[in-house]
Amino acid sequence: DPYVRVYAANKPGNHRETGRKSNTQTPVWNFTMHFLEHKISDMLVFDVWDHDYGPDTLIGRARVRLGCHGGQMRWERLYFSQGDSKYGGSLTVAYSCHIEQHVDKYEVMADMANQIYHEKATLSLAFQKEWTMLHSIKRISRFKYSEDNVQLYQRGKECAIVFEGTDDTTDWVTNLALLPWRSSKCGGFLIHSGFYNELNHVTTTKEWAKVQMTLSGVECSAGIYTAGHSLGGALASIFTACVNAQKGYFAGNPFRVRELYTFGAPCVTIFHPLAEADGQCLKGARFFSEDDEHGSRSVDPVVTIPPFIGWWHPKIKGFLLKKVDGTYEKEELACDDTKTQYQSWHSTGWKKVSLHSMKDYVKRVKKMFGR
Repeated sequence: DPYVRVYAANKPGNHRETGRKSNTQTPVWNFTMHFLEHKISDMLVFDVWDHDYGPDTLIGRARVRLGCHGGQMRWERLYFSQGDSKYGGSLTVAYSCHIEQHVDKYEVMADMANQIYHEKATLSLAFQKEWTMLHSIKRISRFKYSEDNVQLYQRGKECAIVFEGTDDTTDWVTNLALLPWRSSKCGGFLIHSGFYNELNHVTTTKEWAKVQMTLSGVECSAGIYTAGHSLGGALASIFTACVNAQKGYFAGNPFRVRELYTFGAPCVTIFHPLAEADGQCLKGARFFSEDDEHGSRSVDPVVTIPPFIGWWHPKIKGFLLKKVDGTYEKEELACDDTKTQYQSWHSTGWKKVSLHSMKDYVKRVKKMFGR
């Protein structure tokens, strides 16, 4: 009853397995696997095992070093290594590499964060050609005076979930609920309770069950991205940390988030920045804006709230999108740079509300990263 376990030689714990084929010496699995965050030079190992009532028996081991060939599928017949197999044998595999274009991704994520507000927004060509909306859900409050939107997009086997930002009075009440809340399911961080409760409200609706099923399924097996502007960015950040902590935020820990993208988002935790469960930086990027006109500095006010000492942004790479005397410039900041993690209301410049507009963020991202 053979099955195959596949893993990168330098990450044996991160493995995938096929199903078992009963009573055959010539199995055909036709099983597709996706490996994220690996280098094209990694060595993939294929262990073929025989399932039995006692301990499983290793039938053979084959290896291949990945190489990208223009994204085309490559077929290879791999022979079992001497010393790893008593009887010899081989395994036929097909593989391809996907090279990410982060610049295009920045534009697309900005478009998504804007689209959730404006159905008729002008979308980038990359967005229109490649991404399809799978789900769009609205949570309407009990008294029907506010609603929260979530959208799920798909490109191939990649998915992106987008949270809507502040757009009504109830959302401002959420923003002002400052008491920190520690959740053991989210890595133990002290999280802004208003944002945390808002996320829980969104992810406990009847409609959310369909979204979660899609995120957990093969439709999103190549990677999940999260994005949002303002309050939506805060929800996306907390969602990423809670899911990736793998502590039961969703029963069974059915998926992980690959990358997070926020635009003009507020701080989300107090005393320590939100991060992966092992303290490593979150993958993705945080975008925030400021202007410097004739020596007078203005900033997006939302990125400096809550306006009290001790609140932090997530531990993630940052891009400061600046307009200096009419010229657009960008500054990339490391994920552990305090300039991107900690921004005090009192130590920054003038607060310019127009800098918080998602349309302005889309404009700046396209000017600074567009081709």
